Amino acid sequence: MEFVTVVHRAILSSGRWVYVYVALSSLGTLGVAILVNTVTDYDPAAGPDYELFAAFILVCAVTVMSRGETTRIMNAVGEGIAHHMRVQYARLLKEADLVQVEMIGQEKIKSTLARNAQILAESPAVLTQGVASAVTFVLATIYVATLSMMAAILVVALTIVVVLASRLRTQRARDAMALGQKLKNAHPQGSV
Repeated sequence: MEFVTVVHRAILSSGRWVYVYVALSSLGTLGVAILVNTVTDYDPAAGPDYELFAAFILVCAVTVMSRGETTRIMNAVGEGIAHHMRVQYARLLKEADLVQVEMIGQEKIKSTLARNAQILAESPAVLTQGVASAVTFVLATIYVATLSMMAAILVVALTIVVVLASRLRTQRARDAMALGQKLKNAHPQGSV
């Protein structure tokens, strides 16, 4: 959760517009789904519905624009966090015992910094897209509930099952990685 707090602070320092764009993106995605659902009830004999077409174009444009702005802002936030991390590591390296730094090796330090900085730079955008997807899911579930409460309950139940299965699979993967690390540490020469 500390990372989410850092991202939130970075967002606040860059302005709160990203929250507006996330909301617009979520509403736009839901709007597209609602418009598509409306088209299924449309009578082709009535001729083209220009109002519906214009609404679809507008909703798509707002959705694409807001997602693009969200991505742009979050990429800048991520780069700012990565830059801050690099500065902090450089400060720590200046204060570190040079013998230990040389034992670790310059290449290993550089590759670790580069890898971690890249992950940190990309994470805020991924986090924001996850939040936008969650908001869209909640709004879509509410919309489905207005059409059919049974369908909404089924959507929520299936989502819970998928989330629990994913958590179980993730925990099993972590346990397997921990066991592999334990075996690697027990046999450091690679004899496993």
